[in-house]
Amino acid sequence: MKRLAFLVLVIFMLASCSSETINQKDVKIKEGLADLEKCVSEAILSANKGSFLEGECAAEGNIILEKREDKDKITVYALTMYGEYGFENGIFTKISGTGIIPVVIIFYKNQDGTYSLQEYKLPQDGGYYADSVKKMFPKNLHNRALNPPK
Repeated sequence: MKRLAFLVLVIFMLASCSSETINQKDVKIKEGLADLEKCVSEAILSANKGSFLEGECAAEGNIILEKREDKDKITVYALTMYGEYGFENGIFTKISGTGIIPVVIIFYKNQDGTYSLQEYKLPQDGGYYADSVKKMFPKNLHNRALNPPK
């Protein structure tokens, strides 16, 4: 039993210590979506699917801190949360997922007004977390990204 607990701890530590850019091949959003907020939700759900103990349903929450448009590229700076929910002893509860994580999501705006996902970027974990958030986010958002609301 101790070996299993140690193995789980090691796997968790290795998984949480890497910085990650999830590209469009790994994160799928429905084609033809023209609502940016729905695209952000789809990207969060897709990026986290399969990364946690599966529940009966998955949900996400997000706060878009800022959007920046440059020609056909839209960069979204957001605080995100993902959860897998299920019944435990007859009570519907969050059984796995994340806390609040700042992410940068980049979309390409298609000529027909829909969006395509280009990049979903997560901060590094551990001792590199604050520095990586500062590199990912514009200076005016550092405080909000590093000190999210409860």
